[in-house]
Amino acid sequence: MDFFSSSFNAEMVLSDVNLSSKGFGIFASVDKFEQHLLNTNIALVGELQKLEPQENVKKLNGLPRKGRLSQICAQKGRNLTETARELNFNKRRDANCSQTVQQGPMKRLEECMERGHRVCINLRGRNSVNSFIDAKVVAFDKHWNLLIRDGDESFKPSIRMKRQVTKSMRITTPHRYYESQYKDGKGKTKTQWRRHLPFSLIRGDDIVLIAC
Repeated sequence: MDFFSSSFNAEMVLSDVNLSSKGFGIFASVDKFEQHLLNTNIALVGELQKLEPQENVKKLNGLPRKGRLSQICAQKGRNLTETARELNFNKRRDANCSQTVQQGPMKRLEECMERGHRVCINLRGRNSVNSFIDAKVVAFDKHWNLLIRDGDESFKPSIRMKRQVTKSMRITTPHRYYESQYKDGKGKTKTQWRRHLPFSLIRGDDIVLIAC
C-alpha cells in the first residue's frame, strides 16, 4: 500500500477487513519510531519532510493570536490590555421603558390617571369586542394591566351565547349584573347587561382599546 500513490483508496483500506496485515511494531519513543522509518522506508520520510516546510510557511505567514488581536484593537481604537466593559442591559431596558412612558399612549393614560379623568376600556370577547367599562384608573403597568375604581360595565352578549349568559349573569357575585334595553344604529332593540364595579383588576391581554 503506497499512501502517496494517486490510486490509493483510503475508504477501501478502512472498510476492507480482508486486507493482508504485515504486522506492527511497538517503539519505546517517537525518536525510535523515526529511526525505524529512516532505516526501512526512506521514501516515506522524504515525502514527510516535503510537507513539513509547507506547514511552517503557513504558520509564518499567519500572524500569532496576540498580533491579530492587536490589529483588531487598532482598527477599533482600543488597547489590547483594556479590560472588557460589561454591558448593563438592565439600565438600557429601564431607559427604553422610561422613554415609552414619557411619550405615546402610556403617557396619555398617565395624564388621565393623574387628573382623575374617566376612560372607556374596550374588552375583547371570543370573536368580537363585547364589553365596555367606563372608569377611573388607579394604577397600571407596562403590560397594560389596569387597576380601576368606580367603573360602570356594559356587556353585550352575542345572540349565540345569550341564553347561556342570561342564567349566569343573575347569580354573579359580588357585583351582580342587571338587564337593560337599548336601540342600535338601525333602531333595533337589543339587550345589554350592566353592573357597577367599585374596584377591579383588568388584565392587559383582554384590552383592545382605551379611550381617554
